[in-house]
Amino acid sequence: MIHIDITESYDKALQRALSFLGGLDDSHTFALYNSNEVDSPYSDTRLLLMIGDSSSKRHRSLTTVLAHGWVSCLIPFEYHHSLFGIQAPQTYTPLIFEPNLVLEFMENNSWKVHLASRPELVHRFINTIASKSESNVEVEWNQIDQQDYRNGFETIYSHICRGDIYEANYCVPFYGKYKNNKVLDLYLKINRETRAPFSAIFKMDNTLILSFSPERFYLKHQDSLISQPIKGTAKTDWDNPENNKKLIHELQNSTKERAENTMIVDLVRNDMSQLAKTVSVPKYLEVQSFPTVHQLVSTVQGRVLPNTSMRQVFRHLFPMGSMTGAPKKSMLTIVNALEHTRGYYSGSIGYQRPNGTQNFNVVIRSLVFDLQKQWVNLWVGSAITFYSNVQDEFNECLVKAQMILKLTK
Repeated sequence: MIHIDITESYDKALQRALSFLGGLDDSHTFALYNSNEVDSPYSDTRLLLMIGDSSSKRHRSLTTVLAHGWVSCLIPFEYHHSLFGIQAPQTYTPLIFEPNLVLEFMENNSWKVHLASRPELVHRFINTIASKSESNVEVEWNQIDQQDYRNGFETIYSHICRGDIYEANYCVPFYGKYKNNKVLDLYLKINRETRAPFSAIFKMDNTLILSFSPERFYLKHQDSLISQPIKGTAKTDWDNPENNKKLIHELQNSTKERAENTMIVDLVRNDMSQLAKTVSVPKYLEVQSFPTVHQLVSTVQGRVLPNTSMRQVFRHLFPMGSMTGAPKKSMLTIVNALEHTRGYYSGSIGYQRPNGTQNFNVVIRSLVFDLQKQWVNLWVGSAITFYSNVQDEFNECLVKAQMILKLTK
């Protein structure tokens, strides 16, 4: 096995990884998983880098993925069509590859080579000069039409009032065009401001995703399965500590926000019970704070068979409750008729280790690029319940998007 004799800080390691990825040609597929050093009892990695090329085995479905071995995945929201038997066009398909190079930045501040069937890439990585390059990619964004949003909100609200559903996650997109091809350099610029614990980059062919996600979909390690849905949002005010404390207090005690989270926790518990022997909620309505928003996060944990595959987990838990609503299938029927095709937004990026550990995020606060057409989208959404107000929900969408929009204009 090739040894990398490099000891460096986390920031330098991230810069080295990004510089290395930026130097790869278009034939390469890659993924980067980044915890941003966020302290968590459920953390699985600091930095994990997975590279493939034209010789790498690819999959278009989880059904062909083995339960052990290195695998990197990008699963679109529309994957639920096959899971729920929904008759709809499958515009987006899963992008899955088995890497031929896996590097991980370890707790001792050194790089470990897990897999290297392309040793010349390891030598190139070693010789890579870490760069702080931050591209000024300017995106010409459209604006969300507030009346269109209102129309969609009212349609969903009427379903809630009739009792068809109890909660719905309604999502809308910003679309944009860009000219600078160095879009990967945007990652360092935005990541510095967001510091999200489930951040990731995924590239295959003409698809590139820069994900700054604060939300975990699930982590499976041995017989433990954990999901951490986010529901409940308040803006931050870091310049005014007293007001910031007030905003946190209001979030913790908001009937509406607590109800949003509770309904989704019940949904996730029910989904997980189809797979797990026991299900518990070790953390409930915990406030986690990020640069622009405070969020309510709950942790749902189940005990499963150690050899439980990704396909089995996705079949029971996907799409994640926080991005759909309750009841899930009823909401999916409504959202498929009401929204644009979400594509990879509210899907999941993640990986599997040879020991069977699986770690997946929720694709939110993410830029999805079509490198050939040079367009990009940024979706945002919020949970609608009986207690929701259309203007508040619209404003919540803008708050969630504001940081990334600001840094790409």
